[in-house]
Amino acid sequence: MKPNALALGYPVITSGQHAHKESIKNLLGEEIDIFSQTVSLELQVNKRVPPAFIWHTWYDAAVPVENALLFAMALRKVDVPVALHIFTRGAHGLSLSNDQVYGPDNLNARSDTARWVDLFSDWQRQL
Repeated sequence: MKPNALALGYPVITSGQHAHKESIKNLLGEEIDIFSQTVSLELQVNKRVPPAFIWHTWYDAAVPVENALLFAMALRKVDVPVALHIFTRGAHGLSLSNDQVYGPDNLNARSDTARWVDLFSDWQRQL
């Protein structure tokens, strides 16, 4: 089974220099040295990977933005369509980044990252 598309929000998808180390450790346990390259998705890309929609924030303090950038560049190298949206502001774990999630007085709710939902909707309609 192959998905028709990927939708990734602040993804943990590299195990290299820019990894979210705790997630990789939780995933691989003591086998980190053996399997770390296997879970670095930018190293697994080929033409069979489906089109991807990726969004991230530039200053995500939990998951480095390089996770999104490395994967997008790998997709580009094999000509897999990718929509990459990097927002300047916003913390990790923004979800919908709107008043319903954060309340009207929270700075995350006023961030432009809430646009990712509409951007994704537009993108997936074009598939």
